[in-house]
Amino acid sequence: MITISIGILAYNEEKSIAQTIESVLAQCLHIDSNTGVQREIRAELVVVPNGCKDQTARVAQDAITRYFTPENSPNFFNARVCELEAAGKENAWNNFVNGFSADDVEYLVFMDADVTLAHPHVISNLIEALETNPELLIAGGNPIKHVELKDKRSTYDRLSIGATSLRKGMKGVFAGCLYCGRANFMREMYLPEALMGEDAFVRAMTVTRGFTQPDDVNLVARVESAEIIFQSYTSPGEILRNKTRRMLELTINAILYTKLWAESTKEAPAGMLMKQWQSQDPQWSARLVHDTFNERGFWAVPRQFIYKQFMQLKHQPWPRRLRYLPVAIATLPINTYAVIQANRWIIRGETRKLWDKQP
Repeated sequence: MITISIGILAYNEEKSIAQTIESVLAQCLHIDSNTGVQREIRAELVVVPNGCKDQTARVAQDAITRYFTPENSPNFFNARVCELEAAGKENAWNNFVNGFSADDVEYLVFMDADVTLAHPHVISNLIEALETNPELLIAGGNPIKHVELKDKRSTYDRLSIGATSLRKGMKGVFAGCLYCGRANFMREMYLPEALMGEDAFVRAMTVTRGFTQPDDVNLVARVESAEIIFQSYTSPGEILRNKTRRMLELTINAILYTKLWAESTKEAPAGMLMKQWQSQDPQWSARLVHDTFNERGFWAVPRQFIYKQFMQLKHQPWPRRLRYLPVAIATLPINTYAVIQANRWIIRGETRKLWDKQP
């Protein structure tokens, strides 16, 4: 028997959390072994609302009461809500990994609260990928934007799909909306308070084994059969705001990476160091980012982020380079705007507000 803990990290998701919980508790949890015998998966579900200003926690508890039944979810041994007063996905992640999840599980699954699992075997397919490849540390889902399912697509839809397809062609990456890691490895990690968006940071920590070795992209894999559907941004305002968030995430990550590369060793990898720094000074990461922004002055975001899609093209075979070159060109003005806006948010000192839900 395989044991797992599934964490849904939620911030102001009262409209979508019930559907997400329903799709998780309806999962068919087992994998087929090489001997032809099915291996059962036993799971717990932990919903972690963090700093919510709406009724996410109440709606989540109501959904668990409705859907967590022996008939509907026979492979689940527990389902509960663990609410946090403080907002922040990194805070919710740390609490789920090192506090809320059961100590003896073999795998930890991380999910966003506004997604739907496309079929009953999504989570089983993630587990199977890890079980059949002992060197693999993280298996990511295959995110599908809702606009990909539309019969008629707008220009924004096609641009959005093209940008996602470009990233999907890269090795050793995964989307933060759904991924699964080996519990013992994930618990070696720590996410700093200053972080805004955890998936790229978790990916970097994984492929470098705590910033102690060059990238090994074979430690992370996307599982094509683990499909997950999410609502993509479609209006110009939503797209630009999301792009601005991404530029801010990249900037903060780069600051943290520089420090971790300089100080991590095999004897003291990044996860161990950050736990020590956090116990000594809970504000160390926020102070590091703040001081770096002050040193850079009015322009804090690296300009090369404008050409992000062109850098992704470098890792593609020539046919894909030619196919997605128009997408990379089309993103230039969007990226330029996002970099400028990210700088403005940094100067105002209001970066956290970028994550607030828009009316």
